Amino acid sequence: MLEAARHRTVYDRLHGIPGKAEQGSRRFDDTAGLQTFDGKGLEDQGESGVHPGRRRHDGCDAVLRAPASPAGDRQKAAAGIGRRFATTHLDWVTIARALIVALEESGFCHPGFLTVTPCRGPTTMRIAFISYEYPPDSAFGGIATYVHHAARMMRAKGWDVEVFASSGARSESLVEDGILVHLISETDRMAFAAPAGEAFARRHWTDPFDVLEGPEYNADARVAKALVPAIPLVVKMQSPSLLCAELNGLIPAATPIGPLDFGARCLKPPYRIARYLVRCAVGRARLDRDRLAEAAMGRWPYLDGIEAKHALDAKIVAPPCSDLCDYAAKRWAIPRERIRLTPTPYQASAEFLGLEPRKDGFTVGFVGRVERRKGVETLFESIPSICRQVPQARFLFAGSVLPHLESGLPYDQWALGVLGEYASRVTFAGKMALADMHEVYDQMDVCVFPSLWENFPNVCLEAMAAGRAIVASNAGGMHDMLTPGKCGVLVPPAKPDKLASAVVALLRQPDERVRMGLDARRRVLEAYSYDTIGTMMDKVYREAIDRNRGEGIGRYSGFAKAR
Repeated sequence: MLEAARHRTVYDRLHGIPGKAEQGSRRFDDTAGLQTFDGKGLEDQGESGVHPGRRRHDGCDAVLRAPASPAGDRQKAAAGIGRRFATTHLDWVTIARALIVALEESGFCHPGFLTVTPCRGPTTMRIAFISYEYPPDSAFGGIATYVHHAARMMRAKGWDVEVFASSGARSESLVEDGILVHLISETDRMAFAAPAGEAFARRHWTDPFDVLEGPEYNADARVAKALVPAIPLVVKMQSPSLLCAELNGLIPAATPIGPLDFGARCLKPPYRIARYLVRCAVGRARLDRDRLAEAAMGRWPYLDGIEAKHALDAKIVAPPCSDLCDYAAKRWAIPRERIRLTPTPYQASAEFLGLEPRKDGFTVGFVGRVERRKGVETLFESIPSICRQVPQARFLFAGSVLPHLESGLPYDQWALGVLGEYASRVTFAGKMALADMHEVYDQMDVCVFPSLWENFPNVCLEAMAAGRAIVASNAGGMHDMLTPGKCGVLVPPAKPDKLASAVVALLRQPDERVRMGLDARRRVLEAYSYDTIGTMMDKVYREAIDRNRGEGIGRYSGFAKAR
């Protein structure tokens, strides 16, 4: 903690921020009890116009601070510093290190008391992403893919990027592609926000961030925002928990629930609370405030409440599609002036761009979780009609398989029982690694994404980059992705007859699906590249920072130390 306090004092001094860095009961004051040195020695400070205690070299500052000592010790230290600088090249890092060695040799401070931390340039911005999902340890869905791309995109834009993510196997910090990734060993999605927030706060203490981003789903950054209330927060909307529950049939479609309307759908709260307390008593659950609130309110209203509140705490809410912009404004009452439409970035790999559309294939592919909200039941219902019209048709499903709601069977088993004689036409490949996805798309001729509703799916971006013809639902973000340039065929959700007609038409028109696939590839390269979306997100982050400044909030205002 002493090192953290020392680094913060140095950073404050470099950026002209007055204040105190604290460690326990000891205080390091900016104006009292500290002696500052620069490269000229103690007798000659300030003549160059540089602030005392600083020596500027090529736009960088080096600052050394130490407790004041008796006059004799200060003279001895100054003499040692002068001798060392006589033979030292005046590079700011070299100067700082030479000062430390001289001070230690003179007995002015203990070895290791001072360290050199190169300070970043005045234009470098720092961003933190907090996400439960992040590849490879927790690559559960689209959020993981988005954060993977967004982190590299902002790194390419010149930002310092750090990611705080979960891992079931390890707890460590490592550098990937110039990005510092902090893996937190926590497999409970609801519990992840606490250790992630504390890790963020500790890191912010030593090297402050300019802006924080997290998803609205489960509000992963809520504890970080509570510990560092002054940090500008950008909430990147994905798919709200309540909406996912409605689409999967777990609860009926509902009227809007805001952060203060938790009780709108609370059924039998005393029973749920009692059941939760019994589970805690027998050791099957751990007692905490979040879980108790969830038991009292019901899982989905509770999650919707914390997600809505988290979005209201943000300076900017950034949905990827127009449908989610309306959701944030109408269901969560987010002011329109704080909503910024920002599509999901995608950087097509050489493997994807190397795939060529095929004219002689008849494989219909689905990529994603096999669950109700992805529209798989609609696709299963359309398979018999497609097979009767195109006997050569085959179907490939790539993605993790979830249970069918009513039967409880995994969807692959349920579907094979429902399809009857056409079951042999269907293959379930299971979940695939991100690095192998180009091989999956290489086996597909037409990609089908019949979701009941979708945000801005990465699988659609992948299919576009692979040059595949696409049949997709017009509910949600794929309408935004595919309508311009006619890069795909859009059909209404839950309409198996219309879905079958669109797929059959593309299977029978190989030239049209080749044309459509190449147009889709062109659009993803032009509209959703790192350069295009990175410029948009750079503006969003800077707007969030400017909003903070407009409210008179500084980097350290309201800082709450981590536990």
